[in-house]
Amino acid sequence: MKKIILGILVCIISLGITFATFETFSWYHFGDIPTEVVLFRLVVFFIITNIILTGFILLIQNKAKKKK
Repeated sequence: MKKIILGILVCIISLGITFATFETFSWYHFGDIPTEVVLFRLVVFFIITNIILTGFILLIQNKAKKKK
């Protein structure tokens, strides 16, 4: 159960980072309909961010288990 909640939390954080980054750099304004290129960039950025955050969390968990 803990892993499911952690996975959902990572997805929400990744989505927030993706939206914030695209809005901050004015790559896309979220009131408009995305073009195919922008949608592709959003999906790729989200996947990469999700992989990085998941790896970071797994690394922290492994270090915590080794200390015990």
